[in-house]
Amino acid sequence: MTSYTLEPVSSETGFLAAALIYEAFNEYYDIFGLSEPTIKSLISEQLALEGTEISGTSVLSENGHALPAVLSALPANDLGPARMQGTFHLLGLLDNDQKAVALRELKSFAAGFHDVPDDCFYLSRIAVSSTHRRKNLGSVLLQEFTALGKDYPALGLHVSAARSGTVQFYQNNGYEIWGPDDAPFLAMVKQNRP
Repeated sequence: MTSYTLEPVSSETGFLAAALIYEAFNEYYDIFGLSEPTIKSLISEQLALEGTEISGTSVLSENGHALPAVLSALPANDLGPARMQGTFHLLGLLDNDQKAVALRELKSFAAGFHDVPDDCFYLSRIAVSSTHRRKNLGSVLLQEFTALGKDYPALGLHVSAARSGTVQFYQNNGYEIWGPDDAPFLAMVKQNRP
């Protein structure tokens, strides 16, 4: 019988997690104009850095073996400071001109997001390697996220509106669009049942 668990990212799984996180949200990371290896290295650093959106990243494990599937989650009321911490970390390698460009692009990028409720538990990253998709790992990760957020009134996340299959996946799992449905990134919320 298959037994799945979430394990904290370790030195052995850090690069795998960083690569998956980059793949899942490259629209954000590419704003910084750094090479992919540099960005992945910075993401690896953030995994161990307290207070970022990805500090609490876990790797899905099957019968004790790490799989190429990760999730990061935190209380939504911690989201603003966590985003700032992560952004400042990534800006650290840029010169002043590059920072100015990145900050302009980040402002425009952030305008594409509608806030989720402050009292929800927020899924900041979820990723399954393309070689392991269609094996139900996304559903397993979402079940794990739901279990982690069981004490919150709601669960929240953002998803690219361009990824219609992913939007449908969340809708099939009880998530509803929260706010405008014409934004580049949709806010989605699922109410927790008592």
